[in-house]
Amino acid sequence: MRPLLFSGGLDTTYFPAGLPSEADIMKATFLTTSAGADANLKLMTETLSTSTRTNAVNTLRLLLDQDYVQANATLHLDIMTSAFHQRRVLWTFLRAYQEVIGNVATQISVRMVAPVEADACKLQQLHYWRE
Repeated sequence: MRPLLFSGGLDTTYFPAGLPSEADIMKATFLTTSAGADANLKLMTETLSTSTRTNAVNTLRLLLDQDYVQANATLHLDIMTSAFHQRRVLWTFLRAYQEVIGNVATQISVRMVAPVEADACKLQQLHYWRE
């Protein structure tokens, strides 16, 4: 099975506790699509991160714990983020790999996947909606 990890917490500095995390919202939205029925995917969520750095570190730790990442092996990631955020995400994941795995990644393959704008807006609206 291929892992599909939804990552993002809820920053209670800005949002009241009890709302769903970014990861939970993304996963729920994904499950409403036809791709959500893919039996070859292992869906995972990481709901503690509240910054790009903690997102990268927590994601890599979870993948390492599940044996999807090994030290001294090529790391392949597809990361969905906005075009504006791509450079920072790539740099942050490279640094996080060094922190989590303990060495510099000599072979890391990160493919940035830009979300369809309509879907990205839908996720953002869901995230910022509150009573």
